[in-house]
Amino acid sequence: MIPENLDRLRLLPEEQAGRLRSVAVSASRDLEYPSLSQSKSKASDLQARVSFVVAALALGGCVSETATSRPEAQIVAQAPAALSHRDVHFLSLMPQVRPNPLYARMVVDNPTQAPPGTIVVDAQQRLLYLTLPDRKAIRYVVATGRDGFAWRGSVYVGRKADWPDWTPPPEMRSRDPMARWTAGGAENPLGARALYLYANGADTLYRIHGTNDPFSVGMPVSSGCIRMSNADIIDLASRVPNGTRVIVVHA
Repeated sequence: MIPENLDRLRLLPEEQAGRLRSVAVSASRDLEYPSLSQSKSKASDLQARVSFVVAALALGGCVSETATSRPEAQIVAQAPAALSHRDVHFLSLMPQVRPNPLYARMVVDNPTQAPPGTIVVDAQQRLLYLTLPDRKAIRYVVATGRDGFAWRGSVYVGRKADWPDWTPPPEMRSRDPMARWTAGGAENPLGARALYLYANGADTLYRIHGTNDPFSVGMPVSSGCIRMSNADIIDLASRVPNGTRVIVVHA
């Protein structure tokens, strides 16, 4: 259950979440994903949505000091961590898929107005941005919430874990009797890393995490968590510290 004091999070009405229904899961799982030029054309719209969330939180006193008080340079200065022996072992046991060039992470012009060191998730476009200095950002392709599980708001990274165990919440177990506690590893749906999202000092139960189903990345298929390829979540987790602000926007 999501803690009641998370007033910064709002589940979208069904008619808004229903906009995702037009995105069919094709048999080939090969989406026509927005190109860089198309993404640039949507930059002003995304900037407006991010600015709206930040302004609303500031007026409501919801902006966490934990998420905004540290120097942003700490977030982006370090290079991605090298793979551990554990990473190499578990990744070798997972499905091997041919990388889709449309899904490759890349440095792009920052389409948001968020300050450097902020994670911005454009849920509708299924893109995650880590904002950098000099108005740049690293763009990652992600999976987001399916119909009825979309949300928006501002949270922060409360903690991080490598190859975390997975404990499905009671609500998920009621929907899927097969969901059960799973130790960290190649069969765990959280994949190689998990960023645990908090608000007002409480765990929201939402995560940014890897996956044991790489074909799902780029799809609206999750129960609200932000799902990435294992390579991308390893990269992202190595770049951001606890306290990093995460803004999720939706049309």
